[in-house]
Formats: sequence, C-alpha cells, structure tokens
Amino acid sequence: MPETWLSDPNYNHDGGEEVEAVLKLIVGLLFCSVKFGVMFLPTIRINGYNFLESLLFGMAAGFLGNIIFVYAGDYLSRLIDKIIASIRGNRPKKSKKKFTKSSRRLVKIKSKYGLFGIALLSPLVISIPVGAFLAVRYYHNKKKIMLYMMASVAAWTLLFSSANLLF
Repeated sequence: MPETWLSDPNYNHDGGEEVEAVLKLIVGLLFCSVKFGVMFLPTIRINGYNFLESLLFGMAAGFLGNIIFVYAGDYLSRLIDKIIASIRGNRPKKSKKKFTKSSRRLVKIKSKYGLFGIALLSPLVISIPVGAFLAVRYYHNKKKIMLYMMASVAAWTLLFSSANLLF
C-alpha cells in the first residue's frame, strides 16, 4: 500500500502551511478590496499566482470591496444627510461652498464622465471605497452602480493579470 499523508509518520499534521496560505489569501483580499490599484499586482506577484488564479483573486477582492463599500457608502451617505439636516434645522443652506483642487477634480469626473468615469477610475486611482461612496452619493440605482463598478474591476483585473503574465 502506498504511503499517504495519513500514514506517513513524518508528515507535519499541525496544519501550519494551510493556515499561513489562508491568512495570506485573507490579508490580500482585504488589502486589494480597499486599494486595488496599488495592492493587486504586488499581491499576485508575491504569492506567485498564475493567470487564472490572479483573475479569480482580483475579481473576488474587487467584488468584495464593491459590495461592502457600496452598501456602507449608501448607509454613510444617508447618515451624513441626517446629521446635516439635524444640525442645520430650519436655517437656510449656505450658498458659498469652498472647493479644493481634489473636489474640483471629482466634480469634473462626475459631470464629464458620469458613473462610467467614477467606476473606471475607482479601482485604480481613487480607491474602491471612495469611488463607491461617490457613486452612491450621486447616483441612486445600486444595481447599476454595482454593474459598472464590477465591470470596471473585471476589466482592470484582466488587464493587470495579462500584464503579469507577459512580464
């Protein structure tokens, strides 16, 4: 009868390697679900993922981040509206707003490119949480937001996984 891991007395049964692999996967998923553009390539390179593994990992991380942050962004947006309404009370809105360089850039992206632009730039430039919050704040159709955000993550994952394969 051939030796197996069950009958091999020298086999390490503590499961340390499996636990380490699962922890690497969880940490990678968490980092990539927040800052996809910065963390995805280093994570798949360090872990030595092949093309299919990097596709599955990238889509899982990006989709997880989108689901969590679209719903958290919706809750946060409603909470901010309630807080502002309770503070403001019956006072009229202030007409003068102060715009910073980054807020002008975000308004330009929103007005020029719409939800498509926010979704496209979200994983790479402005991070998934910020992109999800902006999308929920300006657009209220969560199904459409999720579709655009996940399509963007899938496209960036395919692009990065292909680049990883070539280089």
